[in-house]
Amino acid sequence: TSPDVPWYYGVCGGIGGIVSRTITAPLEKVKILSQTSSSRVGILKEWDRIVRTDGVKGLFAGNTANCLRVFPMASIVTFTYLNGLKLTPADNVLDPMEPVYRGCAAAFAGLCAQSLTYPIDVIRARMTVDATNVGPTQTPTQTPIETRSVLSTAKEVVKESGMRGLYRGLAPTLCAVAPFLACQMATADAGKSYAASINLEVTTPVMLAISGFAGVAAQTVV
Repeated sequence: TSPDVPWYYGVCGGIGGIVSRTITAPLEKVKILSQTSSSRVGILKEWDRIVRTDGVKGLFAGNTANCLRVFPMASIVTFTYLNGLKLTPADNVLDPMEPVYRGCAAAFAGLCAQSLTYPIDVIRARMTVDATNVGPTQTPTQTPIETRSVLSTAKEVVKESGMRGLYRGLAPTLCAVAPFLACQMATADAGKSYAASINLEVTTPVMLAISGFAGVAAQTVV
């Protein structure tokens, strides 16, 4: 915790979000297909289908919209979380209440960030689904409608459902984001604190392990 939270902390958070989202974009496509398909979806099999149909770039279709959402969201989460901690009794000592303080600050940061960036999330999801699903009239050799722009997708959503369409599903999303970030940030901070307590230097590989575990724990919870 620090009384000073420079603005560039938010920029660093945004850059981190873009890097992680881009690296995991191919997995994101398979995740969405798994959630919307009635049959079991294999990661390697689906990747092979996408590459044969659309080339390697097909694995990253919709990632531009994803990054346009992730950068401001990760920036807002980082900056709001660090400032929010100053409003709680949080300190650098790991005790039973410390994860609660940090979880509350993270949940608030997530609610703020998701509310401000949600329309981009809807557009990103629409582009990813359209790029992943092959319609009933399409053959595997036909190219799905994945090349349209963020703007054209936004216009399509507004045309179909009005401005409300850009906020469809906001309530359940907020219900997922708040506990996700609360669990993720509190677990990651607890992991760093525990590492320090056993004199383990928090190097980049150690931070990746701690963050990865925190992400798995949070995703499992929500």
